[in-house]
This record gives sequence, structure tokens and C-alpha cells, in this order.
Amino acid sequence: MNNPRVIFLDQPGSLAEQVAAVLLDGMEGCPHDLTATQVWVPTAGASRRIRHKLAELSAKRGGGVLSPKFSSPMKALLPQGPLASRSDREAAWGLVLQKASRASMEHLFPKGEVLEGEQALLGTAGMMCDLCDLLAEGGITPLLPRIPEVCSEDEDRWKEIAPLYRRYLDELKRHTLWDPNEARIKAWEAPPGDTKALVIACIPDLPEAARRRAAALMDQGIPVTVLVWKPDAESGWGGGFDGWGRPIAQEWIASPIPLQADQIVMARDPAEEASIGLDFLVTSGGDHALVLGDEKLSPAFQAEVLRRGGSPYLPEGEPLARTEAAIVASEWISLRRDRFLRTLRRLLETPRFAAWVGTICSISHERLLAACDALALELLAETLSEGPIPPRGIRTEEVHGDAANLQRTILRELSKGPAELVAEVWKADSADGVEEVLDVCAEASPVLGSWPDPEKAREASLVRALARSKSFSASRDGDLELSGWLEAPWSEARRLVLAGCVEGCLPASTDGHPFLPDQKRRELGVPDNAARRARDAYLLGCLARARQPSEFLCSFAKFGPDGSPSVPSTLLMRCTEEELPGRVIALFGKSAEVAAPPRREHDWVWKLPMLREPLERISVTDFAAYLKCPFRFYLMKVLKYGSHDPEQREMDAMQ
Repeated sequence: MNNPRVIFLDQPGSLAEQVAAVLLDGMEGCPHDLTATQVWVPTAGASRRIRHKLAELSAKRGGGVLSPKFSSPMKALLPQGPLASRSDREAAWGLVLQKASRASMEHLFPKGEVLEGEQALLGTAGMMCDLCDLLAEGGITPLLPRIPEVCSEDEDRWKEIAPLYRRYLDELKRHTLWDPNEARIKAWEAPPGDTKALVIACIPDLPEAARRRAAALMDQGIPVTVLVWKPDAESGWGGGFDGWGRPIAQEWIASPIPLQADQIVMARDPAEEASIGLDFLVTSGGDHALVLGDEKLSPAFQAEVLRRGGSPYLPEGEPLARTEAAIVASEWISLRRDRFLRTLRRLLETPRFAAWVGTICSISHERLLAACDALALELLAETLSEGPIPPRGIRTEEVHGDAANLQRTILRELSKGPAELVAEVWKADSADGVEEVLDVCAEASPVLGSWPDPEKAREASLVRALARSKSFSASRDGDLELSGWLEAPWSEARRLVLAGCVEGCLPASTDGHPFLPDQKRRELGVPDNAARRARDAYLLGCLARARQPSEFLCSFAKFGPDGSPSVPSTLLMRCTEEELPGRVIALFGKSAEVAAPPRREHDWVWKLPMLREPLERISVTDFAAYLKCPFRFYLMKVLKYGSHDPEQREMDAMQ
């Protein structure tokens, strides 16, 4: 087997510039023509920066450049054709699961509720899509005969998956659609077309499926070059790489990461972490970058940037589900389905929907909320009734009239679908997310037409599509980018902050997978936790080597955005044995003193009963509950507090 050419990029400075220099090496003529070169990159930001450096270097040589074809490895494997979208795939899987007999899936889905109703079916279908995507990274499908042998403990489950997968492919074929993972595998041996060279630009986690395609190109005579980033390589730090530039897991997991103690900062919560990170960047004169190892930190960092008068920008896009248009569309679907008054209340809390309803009813926002509350609290109703409101059901005459007006209006408008409603509420307004929401509404899968109730299936699919979609906007000068972890190596800023260094995010890990435990993934060639840990250890080491210690800061918060306790990343403890005790004490100690919280946090304190006798012994299951949340453990296991239904309006006889 031929081996690719491997080039180590070990010079100081911009990684994108080093990649661009390799691409232009030996090029003659003007402009430099790279159109026949295919470049695989790990992120979209990497391709953007390499293009920019190609233009700069070509200009210095007195000419221009015709850009190569950039792509992520898995996307590069996709051929042209009617490929199924994620919504198509979920719809096909859901239809197959719906038609299959429960007896044929007794090992696969022992709990039947995951197959009941459109929402549950599509959720289970999404899980099957995720499983197929994970297998595809290893270049395999559920039909591989070796899977039941490797996963012998779940052999019965995998034997049930295989026939379902065949029916899923048949369902897509019936709608003239092609599963993208099947398309990738069949593309391995495809001719190279107009590709004359392939460059794999610093991808430390190259999927096995992409590696096989690159190997097939080499067998067809196409030169393949692998670029590996390793600053300060002459010092001999870190571990080695395989022939495709992937870190050797055993070597990198055991390798120290050159971080000094003062480069690691612990905060109390995400808000404080954002404040610390921005304080560190302030003195850089604008030549700085911020990377989020935990994407859930973006709201806290966005808020802090705005508070300081800046403008945050998410290059990977913001969740479309956070936009008002997506919220209105999702809640409207829920209201049409269940007619819950609490759903109507949430809709009336959105400014644009409330203004639209208020215009129709000629009622102010405050009166609309009061009318909705009266329907729920004074009538003790849970759903929006079609019958008239009793004459004395609501005591205040004005509120009674507003409630009747609101009821008539909503019942009349319920005939509108989510797309029609969004278009009506926003009309010609191009607010953030409106066009994207309308686009998602228009992309309903044709497979959903084969479901028993196509309308309900389309609405359930739309809610899922809105939840996973992103809203993109153009960046402006002066914006502070909140980049993702894999964008960090490509940052050209002099000063860098890496926030969210918590276990589970950095390194990324997948524990307790329902079908593929970690050990089985390794045997099947699918990315496992060891490979991800080695990748992240390698990247963090490169970041620490690429900058002076005073220009690179790692941070983490003791508590996450939802208030749950966080564990600092084990990568932060990759130091010498002499440093380790002090490092552990610092990482698990108290956070630095900060300004006193606002007065309102001390206005009310819950005084819980104290134990008369100390708790000396607990069961193993109780210990797991304690580790998850000591406060909830104390409430449930010690004080014996029971559960509470927040939707209950009044006490029943038993209470």
C-alpha cells in the first residue's frame, strides 16, 4: 500500500499561513492555479483563513491565485445526486419503526413508549440516524456481519437492527432518495474526476471512511499530502502520529501538557468566567481571540460582551430555536395540538406575537396577559375551551370581555399553520431568524406524506428541524468571535483565551452509548474516547507551545450554566509528578474572591432543618445521587421531601 507524504508544520506564527505556503510551493505561472487540488480541512474557519493567506502570499509574489476546492472530509465523500436530508432520514426511519411489529423489536426497544406518537417515533428515528452516522465515520453500516460478533452482549439487538436498516433504505429508494452514508461508502472507489492532488490539512481526527477514500485516490495515482501541526517540534515534546497525521492515543494520553499554574483560572460560574476571560483580553490591544470549549457557555459570554459595549459573533451560527420566530412556530404547533393555556401564555410573552394578537383584539399587552391568566386561574381551566365563558366565571367585567375576545381570536387563527402564522406575524419584516424559519417550514420531507397522519408528522418533524438548525449572520468589523474548540489552532491572534475546560467537553467523551460502548467502538474502527482524548491533548499542547505563557489562558467554572457542578478537565492536570499535588489542590479548591452578589440574592433564605445526628452510612445508589447533586440528595434522602407537580392547580383528597 502507498503511503501519503507527511509534512510537519513546526514554524512559529500562523498555521493557515504555513498551510498556504505548502500549497503554493513549486507553483509557477500567474495566477497560481490550484483548482485541481482538493484540500480537506477540519473546520469552515480553517478554509476561510487558508484562502486569505493564499491571496496574501500570492500578492507578495506579484500574482494571484485560483483557489483549491476546500471541504470537510466526510462532506468530500458525498457524490452529486438526490441525497436524503436529516428530516428525510428521520421520516423514513420513523415510518419503518411504525410499520414493524413490536415482536420483531423486543430486544431493540423493550420500552414501547419510545414508539408511540409522532414525536416519540421521530425522536427514536433520530437516535437511529445518529447511530448510522457514528458507524459511517468508521466506514461501516449496520449491515456489517462483524458487528453482532464484536457486540456479542447485544447480538440480539444488532440482529434486529439489520432488517430494519434494509427497510429504511428501501423506503428512501421508494422516494428516489439516497442515504448519504451509503453514498459515502460507495464513493470510495469512484474515479478522481478533475482532482489532481489531495492535501489533508491538519486534521488530527481524520475519519476512517475518509482515510479509505484518500488511500483509494493514491491507488489511482493521485498524490496525497498530509500536513501535521506541531510547533516547537525540535524540543521533542508530546507523542507521535500515524501515517495519516492522527495522534497515537497511548503516547499523547500519557504526555504532559506544558501549561503553567498561572495559566489556569477557576471561576465560580459562567458569568464570572466570562468576566475573567474578557479582562484578560482587554490589554491585548485588539489582537485577541476567545474560544469556547463548552458551547453551552455562549449565552453567558455573549451577555458579558454586550454588557461591555461590544458585539459578540458566533461563526458556527446561533441556535435557530432561540430566535423569536422559531419559538413562536414551535409553541404554535404545541397550541394547535394540545390547546394548553400555559402554551398560549408563553406565546403572549413573545413581543411580536403579542403585538399581532393585540392589534387584532385592540387590547394592550398587559391586558392580554391578564386575560390569559384569568382563563387559567379564575376558571381553573387547563385548555382553551371552545364554549362561552360563564357569565360569572371571571369576576372583573373588563377582564371577562378581554378573555372572551382573546379566546375568539385564538380559536379563529388556529386554522393557520406555523409557516402561515410566522409570515402573518412578521409580514415583510426581515427580523433575525424569520427567513430561516420559513425555509425550514418549506423543507418538509416527502416521506412524511406516507405516515398515517401526515399533518401531525410534519409538525413534529418541523419542531425537531427547528431545534437542530442554525441561524447565520455576517460578521462586522470589531465583532468578538466566540469560536468553537476545533477553530482554536487556526486563530492568528496574539492573545488567546480557552474557556470551558471541563470534563466531558474538553476532552469530548461519549459514555454509556445505548448501542456502541466505548470498547466496541474501538474494535469497529469508530472514533472512541481514547482517540478524542488524544486529539484534544495534542491540540491543547500545540496551543500552549504556540504562544508565550502570558498570552494563553485556560479557564473553567465550578458550576455550569444550569447550576450543576462541573469537573475541571483532566487535561489541565497533565503536568509533572512534582506539580500534580499542587495542581489538584488549586483546581478543586475555592474560586477567587469576587464582588458581593446583588442584594436581592440575600433578601430571602430557605432555612432547612439540620440533622440531629450525622449521616454515617449511605447505599451505593444514594452515593451516586449525592455526587449528582448534594442539595437534591439532602432534600429527598435526608429530609424525605417528595416530588411536586408544578402544573397542579389545587390539592387533591390524598394531599
